[in-house]
Amino acid sequence: MSKIEANKLELYPQDFYLPSLLIGLTAIFRLKAEQKDIMFTYQASPSLPEFIYADEKRLRQILMDLLSNAIKFTDTGGVTFSVNRIEQGQTDWVTLSLYPTYLSVLCSP
Repeated sequence: MSKIEANKLELYPQDFYLPSLLIGLTAIFRLKAEQKDIMFTYQASPSLPEFIYADEKRLRQILMDLLSNAIKFTDTGGVTFSVNRIEQGQTDWVTLSLYPTYLSVLCSP
């Protein structure tokens, strides 16, 4: 049983510099994608906050697992990693999205 399911996962949230985390991860996974000969695209909203309140270690671990699997299971095209900010009243959210991208070639007869 995982720590999450057993309610034994402890989080240690604190303010940290989000761009540093994202830039570090994209550098690692851009290289992994190049080694596999697929594309890696990073799209960040210009309105992202510089600092967020979260458990940086856990967030890094989760994103590394997700990005690693996305590249591992993508054989053609590439992977797009998108980070956006959503404002809802007094609360701001940062959303992280991963999705495969495919290349299309148009041929005329």
